[in-house]
Amino acid sequence: MVKGSAPIQMMKKGLGEELWREKEKLALAWLEETLPTLKGPLTSDAWLGVGVK
Repeated sequence: MVKGSAPIQMMKKGLGEELWREKEKLALAWLEETLPTLKGPLTSDAWLGVGVK
């Protein structure tokens, strides 16, 4: 997720590696507790474009 999201990447850089790992564990634990068990992984495609005027 980090590679595909500039705001999350900026937050990761601002927190530092140690604090980021701590927050990552908390977020993943919350997701595992909150979301139902899925039969497979969730995936999505990113559509990027560049416009020139």
